[in-house]
Amino acid sequence: MTLEDVAALLGARYAPVPPRLAARVLAHRGASPFEVDHALRMSVYFASGADGVATDHVQRLTGRAPRPIEALVNHRTED
Repeated sequence: MTLEDVAALLGARYAPVPPRLAARVLAHRGASPFEVDHALRMSVYFASGADGVATDHVQRLTGRAPRPIEALVNHRTED
């Protein structure tokens, strides 16, 4: 599932933000240099699809089966 897919489920449009702009905004809002660097590295990581492999981590950590993103979106819109 891509960020574009999640935005579509939420009825929104995904707008990628250039990394330099994101860094400036984060710093302006008080993020530390470490936080800015970490956020940018994580955005590159997720955009690469490197986190796209399903694991059993949710099941092992919570004792419950993971739910699809649609379940979260449907729950959110019903509140």
